[in-house]
Amino acid sequence: PRILKIGIVALAVVVLVVFGALFGGAWYISDILKTDGLVIDTTEGAFDLRVAAVSDGRVTLTATSETDLDGDWKRDGVWGLAWETGYAQVGAVINAETEEVVREFVSIDGIPDAGISAKIEGFAYPSDPLTAHGLAFEEVQYTSPVGELDAWLVDGTRTTWAIFVHGKSSNRRESLRMLSVVVEEGLPSLVITYRNDDGMPPSEDGYYNYGTTEWEDLEGAAEYALSHGA
Repeated sequence: PRILKIGIVALAVVVLVVFGALFGGAWYISDILKTDGLVIDTTEGAFDLRVAAVSDGRVTLTATSETDLDGDWKRDGVWGLAWETGYAQVGAVINAETEEVVREFVSIDGIPDAGISAKIEGFAYPSDPLTAHGLAFEEVQYTSPVGELDAWLVDGTRTTWAIFVHGKSSNRRESLRMLSVVVEEGLPSLVITYRNDDGMPPSEDGYYNYGTTEWEDLEGAAEYALSHGA
């Protein structure tokens, strides 16, 4: 019957539309996962804030056109404040408005001038163990299947070593929050880079592999420690 044929055609069209939507959605999501989760990205955040004033252990930061108004610059906790020529820490939020925040301020490497561009970052410490904590360190290299990789080595008195591994899209400065505490316990500390880090050898496929290949670099670091007294 004609009505049955129309119904079958309509059903077929609905099925095609549904499958097309599902396929398109899956394609879109997979592309996001690839871009945000697999493609190597070592770029650092832009200087998206303006320093309005620094005085009496406080810093006033104002938003620019690039600022995320709900970003980390308004979140409590200890954060790094970086600008082109220096570094500091910001602490508790004293006052916050839509486009301005006043926070506790501690200088580590200089004091920013009013009007200078700056950014908030999660590392909380700058550069390297010496600049961040006054800890003498040696720049060493260890071997992995992808080649020679850099590491900071801070000496200690014990035969148990600590090996620091940073997270995805980050770098070894991430370790500086906890490094001094570990060193105080006498553990020699090896703060490593690994494949796909900025300036280091890339992975074969050019993607993050979430440990399925990166473990080889960590094993190389462990072998370095064992061959140097661990």
